[in-house]
Amino acid sequence: MTRSDVPSALQLTVQAGWNQTPGDWLRMIELEPNGCLVAEVDGKLIGTTVCCTFDEIAWLALVLVDTSFRERGIGRRLVQAGLKYADDSGVRTVRLDATPLGRPVYERLGFQPQFELSRWGGIPTGAVVASSMPQIDMGTSVSDYELLFELEKQAIGTNRKKLLQRLFAESPPTTVWNGGQVTSFLTRRPGRLSTQIGPGIGSREECSQLLEGELVAALGRPVIVDIPIDRGDLNAVAERAGLTVQRTLLRMYRGESVVENASLFQISSGAELG
Repeated sequence: MTRSDVPSALQLTVQAGWNQTPGDWLRMIELEPNGCLVAEVDGKLIGTTVCCTFDEIAWLALVLVDTSFRERGIGRRLVQAGLKYADDSGVRTVRLDATPLGRPVYERLGFQPQFELSRWGGIPTGAVVASSMPQIDMGTSVSDYELLFELEKQAIGTNRKKLLQRLFAESPPTTVWNGGQVTSFLTRRPGRLSTQIGPGIGSREECSQLLEGELVAALGRPVIVDIPIDRGDLNAVAERAGLTVQRTLLRMYRGESVVENASLFQISSGAELG
């Protein structure tokens, strides 16, 4: 994929009803230019997949096929191409978030299930009121970002510094400080249809409060947020705000297992980022 392919990739996004913007596609091309793959027929882009590597761990996403070319095995071939790129890059683990429809495909390719997430979506109402919380910083300085990179690495077992640098440059995170240390953070990014909230990293209580704040700030505007199904307090915040579960996602892996730290990993970045 190249920058000139972005308009065609965005058409697939629109066709599928997904949330990506041109900026999302450009971000992935700039993060992993050789891992952004396309399928073409007679020079027309009819499918995509993205494999982004973080040291020895890769994330596979954005598997899209034009509706006119489905049921021909193109999606499977795109996934296989992404996996070959991951293998050639020397990673030990490939991860993804699968829809119920995609799960059998990934299982046949050797992926194992880990845990489910609920995608909450809708327009927040006034039913949620942000809790008072000391030491919230809406504009953490760039010099502090290394602390956030390390905190997320502890939470998800993956060094995603190159991704977080981009996300923070686009939308600075909201952070919580206790005793001179950053203990939690939450960010967001604009989408084609809804603002995507996440990632949210840190303590359950603080991330619940940060989520409340994000939802209050988003009153009257559509949002989506992906939360592991066993984070009852976070899911309750989304429900109180008037959001509903739009779909479930299954986090899966191929290769060596990578396990999130449940005491720190609270909100996902979304299916295309993990």
